[in-house]
Amino acid sequence: MSAKDGYQIRYSNRAKRVRLVVSADKVEIVAPPGVPEGQLHAFAAEKKDWISATLKKVQYKTQAVKPLAPERYEEGCLIPFKGDFYPLHIQTQERIRQAILTFKPEQGFTLNIRAQDQYSDTIRLIVRQWMFQQAAEETDRYIQHYAPKRQLWPQQVRIKQQKARWGSCSAKNNLNINGLLIMTPPQVMAYVVVHELCHIRHKNHSAAFWQLVAEHIPDYQECRHWLKQHGQRVMCGF
Repeated sequence: MSAKDGYQIRYSNRAKRVRLVVSADKVEIVAPPGVPEGQLHAFAAEKKDWISATLKKVQYKTQAVKPLAPERYEEGCLIPFKGDFYPLHIQTQERIRQAILTFKPEQGFTLNIRAQDQYSDTIRLIVRQWMFQQAAEETDRYIQHYAPKRQLWPQQVRIKQQKARWGSCSAKNNLNINGLLIMTPPQVMAYVVVHELCHIRHKNHSAAFWQLVAEHIPDYQECRHWLKQHGQRVMCGF
């Protein structure tokens, strides 16, 4: 893709037809393998006005969304974690070498940090790193819990921050899980992990796929509804 094109081309084994995916920061043309690139450029040219209008609409909606995470990371701010909000308490120590973040459900978060380091952006990075580590541990726990039932074992698992996808499963059964899911209720994160595990068996969203999802998460529709209702706020990140 060249800069002037303004879109990316992504080939997917799951795709049955050429389609456009528009998010706040990018435009993707998703196509089945084998579709000539020239045909995709022609498709984009034909949809140029639709792309422009949709991109403006998505960007406007994104700007209007209030993030789930706090605007500033400071004493007393509320941090979203596993479907709830917990206060951040900051304790300054002059001789500490590295900031330490701990969590207790009854107390919330406690950050031990040097006084000269307690800037909002510095604390944000500390919280984000801690959260993504938790997301990795939770993802592994869900895999160990759900994968054995139908032998849905991934080859590799990566925790990433994505702005438009909660997860993905490659043709080689490598999973990507959005680390921002650690903000959501545990059942919602479990659903996303199970969703991608089920793609190991079914590389589509057929009736058989959803039946396999329901076998593991009977109330998965409620989890999907939660993501539709709150997902944009979660996607704003930490």
